[in-house]
Amino acid sequence: MNKVQFEAFVIPFYRKFMGFWVLILIFGGVFMELKQHILLGRFAFSYPSAFSVVPVSFGIYSFLQLRFQLEQLKHPKYFVFHQLGLWPKVVLAKFWIGIWLANHLIFLIYLIFLSYFGVEKHAWGLLFILWTTVFLTLIINWMKVDKSLETTISERKLYKPFRHIRLPRFTWLILHLRQERPLLALGTKILSIILLSGFFNSYSSGTYDIRWLQFGTLVVAFLHFPILLEKVDFENEKLVSFRNLPLRISQKTANHFWSLTLVLIPELLFFLWKGPKILGTMEVAELVFLLLSLTVGLLSQISISKIKAFPLQYLSGSFFLFFLFILFGISGWGIGILSMAIFYICIRDPFEL
Repeated sequence: MNKVQFEAFVIPFYRKFMGFWVLILIFGGVFMELKQHILLGRFAFSYPSAFSVVPVSFGIYSFLQLRFQLEQLKHPKYFVFHQLGLWPKVVLAKFWIGIWLANHLIFLIYLIFLSYFGVEKHAWGLLFILWTTVFLTLIINWMKVDKSLETTISERKLYKPFRHIRLPRFTWLILHLRQERPLLALGTKILSIILLSGFFNSYSSGTYDIRWLQFGTLVVAFLHFPILLEKVDFENEKLVSFRNLPLRISQKTANHFWSLTLVLIPELLFFLWKGPKILGTMEVAELVFLLLSLTVGLLSQISISKIKAFPLQYLSGSFFLFFLFILFGISGWGIGILSMAIFYICIRDPFEL
């Protein structure tokens, strides 16, 4: 897949359906464990009526993807792609099939995972139905797109957006990630939930103490480094005029805290859902506070490093410092308070951060 395919058709699709993928991540990664996915796969291939939900769901998803793609081709910015109708059919098919595979990649990986249980149950007929459905949706997608490229460009109706909706400033980062960095946000969330699941599953075996989960929280906080870097760049480039407005510490704290809380919703839900099953209430609260405080502390360090032109590699030192604190048994509350202190030191200036 080349850069044009990726930026013109893949990124806009994931950006448009970001809310859907976040819900899938929350329910499939937070509320369900791996063993539950295994039970779901075996149940689906044991009862044909339950299995029917899988190909139907894929068909609906593929239909939504096709409709979005056809709407894209009607947009004036995409009129240039109608020249692709002059390409040889084989070359054009390769071009669009690559886009289709990229837009269905996550769903296809899950279908491959489910197919293992079909093989286990020797449900060859159900497997044939499943992958025939996948193949037919690919063919239909290609035929519809090919027909759209061959027909005359129809007039597109323009609708005025809502002009009276004013979103608070702490929501702007989420909107920016959805618009400009959807795959970065989605990839970070997926990897974060996978890591937390691994740490919690290994902790439930009884081999480790609470420090293991604190270390996992530290890893997840620093895993958000690219998103925090994007936040700092976003505020320094597009919100630079706000630096001319002196803000109180309470205002800046609320803005950064709620902004990062929105970013960390999947991880916080994971703690609140999985934590009470193996931890006490105070231990869950400690992990939630540790994650939020480490994240805002890392944000302040990135911001100062950008302003003072320090190499960002120096931030790895703070990771190992916090790791040593955890290793020597310092409470998560104490580590969180230290991280918040770093944050408050960095926002003392009303014109900074």
